[in-house]
Amino acid sequence: MENFLSLESYVTSVEGKENKHLVCEVLDTYTTHVAPKVSLLRRGTIHNDVSKENLLIDASTDKFEISGLVDFGDIRHSCLLFELANTIAAFINEDDVLLVSGYLVAGYQAVFPLPGLEFDLLYDVVSARLCQVFLITSTHEKECLNNEYLKKLLTDYLGKFKAWLSNSKANVVAFWRKVEFEGNFNN
Repeated sequence: MENFLSLESYVTSVEGKENKHLVCEVLDTYTTHVAPKVSLLRRGTIHNDVSKENLLIDASTDKFEISGLVDFGDIRHSCLLFELANTIAAFINEDDVLLVSGYLVAGYQAVFPLPGLEFDLLYDVVSARLCQVFLITSTHEKECLNNEYLKKLLTDYLGKFKAWLSNSKANVVAFWRKVEFEGNFNN
């Protein structure tokens, strides 16, 4: 994520005027609102690839319990905020960006609270992560024609990206606060 702006040249691989506009909008927001503050964010070792595929689930009880995490190939020293943003981007679906992100933020906050600056930047960093995966996948999909995995990933991330951006930052943050402070996970 720290090198997100280096992907600006990838915009040419994006198909569709609307998609290019969304990508450019996220690049601009990152440039003006996130990049100048990255040096102020807490840093540490992050897994950098927390996803459904990399979680081990204990199925010996009726409860959903995570028993482990695998695939440490992307581990690095980086901004701790990027771990949460990457995780949100990996777990949301087109139909539930608010609810899933709300649960993830509330759970994270309960264990490792975000300072105000990080909370303020989270929406924009999630936008950037969704954009990053979309840009990289768009470029690779053009290089590797007929790759079904890349086609599916591109379709999935474009859907997530558009669904995420269809919610204003203010609405998303308000929902996160509602989930966190009211404990209302059903709305």
